[in-house]
Amino acid sequence: MVPALSYLRQYEKMIEKSRKGELTTADHILLNKLDLAQLHKLELAAALSKSLIRDWLTDYKFKDWEKDGKPVQVEHKQERAKEIAESLNNHEKWYTHGNSLHKDILERDLRLRIDDYSEDEKLKKAVWEYFWALSEYARNTSFVHSREFI
Repeated sequence: MVPALSYLRQYEKMIEKSRKGELTTADHILLNKLDLAQLHKLELAAALSKSLIRDWLTDYKFKDWEKDGKPVQVEHKQERAKEIAESLNNHEKWYTHGNSLHKDILERDLRLRIDDYSEDEKLKKAVWEYFWALSEYARNTSFVHSREFI
């Protein structure tokens, strides 16, 4: 599997080269092979990814968010969630796709507060068993994680 964002980024690079009049013969050949409907499908997948992250953060992670003892306004939660979703969907920043980011990176670079489950041995064991089972299953199928799977 290849990340949708990789196709989109390469397409954007070719569009920029076209604007500058710098397309090569190889670029023309590659552009002629592009399936525009598939490209649109990739754009929708990227937008869905951002939307799911944004909604999940707003509805769950930021559900009880308070600042100075007062609830944070929904608009601020949504803006912060959008900022994080945009950042997480920038795989040129993270140099990865489909690999996990360590909680320390999420805390430092995205300023997210992450609950550390590692002190709770039962929960830690359950999370890791789920992670490895899901990873193995995803590696051997075209699995997409959903709430129905849980």
